[in-house]
Amino acid sequence: MKAAQCVVVGIAMGIAGCVSEAAQKQRKEAEIIGRAQARVAALLRDPASAEFSDVEVRGQNICGVVRGRNGFGGYGSSQKFVVVAGVATIDPSASPTRSSMAQVRASEQCLFDVEYRTCRGEEGLSTPMERCLTGERMVPPGQAITSEVAEEACRKALEKRFREDVRPGQLIATSAKSKKFSAAWHVTVNWSASDKTLIGSSTGTCIVRGDGRTLVRSLFAE
Repeated sequence: MKAAQCVVVGIAMGIAGCVSEAAQKQRKEAEIIGRAQARVAALLRDPASAEFSDVEVRGQNICGVVRGRNGFGGYGSSQKFVVVAGVATIDPSASPTRSSMAQVRASEQCLFDVEYRTCRGEEGLSTPMERCLTGERMVPPGQAITSEVAEEACRKALEKRFREDVRPGQLIATSAKSKKFSAAWHVTVNWSASDKTLIGSSTGTCIVRGDGRTLVRSLFAE
């Protein structure tokens, strides 16, 4: 093979490699977005009707705008959403108010705003933990935070929120799942209730920071 031919072949192989690498990156990003959109859609009244726009991926954060059909069969207004470390949240200020819930707490709105703006690449923001974590200390000072400790702290914090924001009833934590991200534990707790006025299952998510303070991130009663 002549030298000129070798150069041409080398360039062609290099271009093919670049195209393949770019295609793989694009495919991976599409998969990340797809999983995030599925988590967001699950929060809507009609998940199958979800329409997404202005979606952006920044590290482990995915954010954008979503709308879906409301109880009357028509499309409601668009709502911002953010997915951080696999946890999806729709803008609390725009979400329909649940009759069984108290008004959105400032800490939850603050956490959403900071995470959404961080996803959009805005600079000069303090971390969500430092800016929004106003919850109570549910872990004794000095105790090491393990998955078991974080899950127990979240059970206590979520039960307190149920009592304050939903209604009284005998709540039973059926399962808890925790995962550590950075310096904090993210915990999801599933509940059942014996109170006939609280029908069905309930789910709550919260965050436990290294100093033992616990923020109830979201609380849903079905």
